[in-house]
Amino acid sequence: MFSSANRKRARFDERGSALVILAGTMIALLGMSGLAIDLAALYATRAEAQRAADAAALAAAQTFMSSGCTSSAGGCVAGGAARVRC
Repeated sequence: MFSSANRKRARFDERGSALVILAGTMIALLGMSGLAIDLAALYATRAEAQRAADAAALAAAQTFMSSGCTSSAGGCVAGGAARVRC
């Protein structure tokens, strides 16, 4: 089997391997946490853009409904100044 000298040498050769494993794990965790932060910011920005688009569509629909325009072929007068074709 192994003599005591071989055991000491084997133990000495493995010193520092835990540090290398720890460093690799730390790098992987840092990368994953950075990715998680970026994805959270992406989803927040996407939701904000969707809310802005929804608000613009609702404002346009409200303006259209309050303008008095109908779908008649003759068009309508919006605001009393310009002829708008609906």
